[in-house]
Amino acid sequence: MNMDIKEHLAAIGCKIRPMRKVHLVPFEAPLTSGEKTLVRDVGPDDRDLLEIGFQHLSKKSRYFRFLSAHPKLTPSEVEQFTSFNSQDHVAIGALSQGGPEPLPLGIARYVRLEGSDGAAEVAITIADSHQGIGLGSLLLGALAKYAVHNGISEFTALVLRENKAMLGLFNKIGCGELRVEEPEVEVSIPLFLDPADYPKTSVGDVFRASYKLAHIA
Repeated sequence: MNMDIKEHLAAIGCKIRPMRKVHLVPFEAPLTSGEKTLVRDVGPDDRDLLEIGFQHLSKKSRYFRFLSAHPKLTPSEVEQFTSFNSQDHVAIGALSQGGPEPLPLGIARYVRLEGSDGAAEVAITIADSHQGIGLGSLLLGALAKYAVHNGISEFTALVLRENKAMLGLFNKIGCGELRVEEPEVEVSIPLFLDPADYPKTSVGDVFRASYKLAHIA
């Protein structure tokens, strides 16, 4: 009996996840500073913005993001970080509003863990000029809704112990420690379809606001 590739993969227990283009409807959101930012998908046309954003990161912020000194992005990193979104990889970014040109303020992405249906590794990078005013929580909340839409139920992240701001953000959204290998901590963040299930914290409140603002088409 003839069997096509999909039937064969199903017969040997392989799960097939169709790759389809997903889309975040761009939206504006206020930060605690009163400034408004535009949140939207990141894609191949954003390579220049990615490079500009990286140039505006301090050495410390680059160290926290890449867990080591990282003086510049490689061409392969730029290509990877600006690839089209799919169910397994999503990146969203925040842009400034009101100036002569929009400037990159932050980016958040997840990549589904290999061999996992429900877990994805998450990373957030915020420009030094816009840290501590709610942008990280906003992006993470919008990304969480995106992830839940794509069948993700858990974010994991590897964070340096000295990155108190990021660990504080994750703690306020109910993270748990999976592994500690100093100086790094691996954390797990549960994701929920109903935003009311997130903790009653300042970050949980931003998540609930993000869920209302973020619409997946």
